[in-house]
Amino acid sequence: VLSFPPVTLWLRAWARRIMGEVSEHHPSVLRNRGPIRDQLLTMLPSTPFQALEVASGSAGQLEVFAESFPHGTWQPSEYIPPQAKEGPGADLQTHVMTESYGSDALQRIDRLGGSQKFTNVLPAIALDASLPFEQWPVADKEGGYDLVYASNVFHISEWAVGQGLLLGAARCLKPGGLFVTYGAFKVGGD
Repeated sequence: VLSFPPVTLWLRAWARRIMGEVSEHHPSVLRNRGPIRDQLLTMLPSTPFQALEVASGSAGQLEVFAESFPHGTWQPSEYIPPQAKEGPGADLQTHVMTESYGSDALQRIDRLGGSQKFTNVLPAIALDASLPFEQWPVADKEGGYDLVYASNVFHISEWAVGQGLLLGAARCLKPGGLFVTYGAFKVGGD
């Protein structure tokens, strides 16, 4: 659930295509995924592990993680909004989100950095982190993950998503498991 107009996302993607940029990943993902991977290299085991990525987006980070950690099994996920209303008075924001991140978002993750590209990545799943953990599609794997990773979620999501992510990660992780998050955070108001 994004707190800013998703039309902005569509306009940015359209502008990048017109300007000839070919990457399907946001420039910040391309810029930050290497340094994030380098930090994960110091944190993750060299033995097999299970990882849940919450809000995989375009799979820009996943494609680097899957290649760098072939001994890890990665479960990507993405929020898929309810289907847009049709006709007069339809909710434009929901419609744009559905068009941009809806029915084909999971297939895009699988194609760009997921299960169609790497054997250690499972097919992407829809996950609404604002829901109670019992409604998460990975609830049957409670306590089964060594890593829960989320990037660029807290600063663009509603409060309920942040709360749900923290509570859900706690339920997903094995004892001693890692919850790693990256994003725009303020320290001391800056």
